Amino acid sequence: MEIYPMISAQIRSAYTELSYGNPILEVIKAIPLETSQDIAAAVCLMHNIESDVAAVYYKIGKLKGIHDGLRSIYEILREQIHDAVKNVGDVRETVGDMEVRAWVTKSPLRVDIVDESLVPAQFIKQVISIQKDKILEHFRKTGEVIPGIEIVTDNTHLRVT
Repeated sequence: MEIYPMISAQIRSAYTELSYGNPILEVIKAIPLETSQDIAAAVCLMHNIESDVAAVYYKIGKLKGIHDGLRSIYEILREQIHDAVKNVGDVRETVGDMEVRAWVTKSPLRVDIVDESLVPAQFIKQVISIQKDKILEHFRKTGEVIPGIEIVTDNTHLRVT
């Protein structure tokens, strides 16, 4: 089908604008997959997109590393400047065409927890988390469906190569 190369090109050109509201996503949803050739072409397109997703994920990882490095430098500089201003006092200077001010203020009160076991119960918020893996394990061992849950047996998963 000739539509797949066209859609593939549209997807690539729309990468910079991809979002759930992007019209290309509606075009993709409307593609008729009625024959095995349609499905095979769609699987090829899906593999190409999967490769692009992996490449983007890799680039995001590299950018995250750069972000983290820059953030560390920023935090070190901030701490050094904070300590220096505490010693020198308020700073008001002009550097090039930029006016720079730096001063230290008192921070609002905050709480640091040093020993959770000593905090009174009235100040503790417990989060309930249902362990689905334990429920499934129990069901597999006993066959018992515990109250409040339902075992889904008609779930399917697409496999492609």
